[in-house]
This record gives sequence, C-alpha cells and structure tokens, in this order.
Amino acid sequence: MLIKIGNKEYVGCCNAMTYIFYNKVFNLNIFDDLDKIKGCLIKFKLQSVNKDDVDNMVDIILRLIYILVYTNNQNEINSFEKWKKQHEHEAIELETINEVIEFFVDNFYSQEVKEELDKIKVSKNEDEPIIFQEHTFLNQCLSIGLNIEDMTKLSYVDICKLLIVNMNKVKNLRKPKYKIATTQDWDALAAS
Repeated sequence: MLIKIGNKEYVGCCNAMTYIFYNKVFNLNIFDDLDKIKGCLIKFKLQSVNKDDVDNMVDIILRLIYILVYTNNQNEINSFEKWKKQHEHEAIELETINEVIEFFVDNFYSQEVKEELDKIKVSKNEDEPIIFQEHTFLNQCLSIGLNIEDMTKLSYVDICKLLIVNMNKVKNLRKPKYKIATTQDWDALAAS
C-alpha cells in the first residue's frame, strides 16, 4: 500500500505480524484502537464528536499508518515519536485515511471468522480474558507449524481461519468413533 503524507511517500504492508508489532511498538492492542476509530466514526455521523475525539482519532490514524510502514521495513523507519514529530505539520488526505482504515478492516475483520470463534467460545464456555493476547496468538501459530516468514505472508484473518480449521480438526479427533451406550441401549441388550 502506498501512503502519502505531505510530500513524502511510504510503502506500507499489513500481515499477521502487524498484530504482534502493534503491541510491541505501542504496548496497545490493535483491536482496541480499531474499535475506538469505529466509535469516533459513529460520533461523526451523529455529529456529536468533540475535539478530544478528533485528537484521539488522529493519534490512532498516525499509529496505524506508522505500523503499516514499520511492518514493511522495521529497520528503515525512525521511532514513532520521531516519525510523528517529523510529520506534525503535514496533512494526511482524507482519501489516504479512508484507504488505511479499509485496509485494516480487510486484514483484521471477518464476519465469518467472528461467527466461528463465537461458536468455539460458546462450546468451550470460556469467558476468561486471555492474558498476553498477542503472545497467545503467536504461540498458537507456532503450535500449528507456522513460522514468522509464514506470518509475514498471511493476513491476521487468514491465520485465524487456519487456527479455526485446526481447532475443529482437533475437536473432531477427540470425538469417540463409537457410540456410547445409553440406558435404553443396555435395556434393549438385556431384553434380547
């Protein structure tokens, strides 16, 4: 993805490692920030946005743009604070902001994945929050044989689909291959 800020152009990329990098660089969960943007956009539609909301959204957009560039090449970009200061007086076109948001939505959200994860959560009846979410995700990726190079080629949604397929495969392997006898089965056997 080509990103233009002022008169500078950056190449950004988004993959499963972007999820890990976001936590590493900002010590924040990317989904929390994406949810905040969604909340701000709703406030814009309702025309109830205030200056703090706008400032918060600008900060999040800058973090999202930075992480795209960082994901593309971590070694050739300044720290976020230096990079942000370098661009503090430069405008970001609304079209660029829309493209960045859509890019993240495409790479991090899937209704199909959400529905499957909800089914798994209900079947396991887990309501406990996951500690170290990004590291849990990384651990799950490694446990099914993915490596860091694989994670740079696949989106977060792609990997979630692989993890769901793997969880369903494991769940099906645990199902007994025979029917467990019920009381009615034992009664029928005794009667014969």
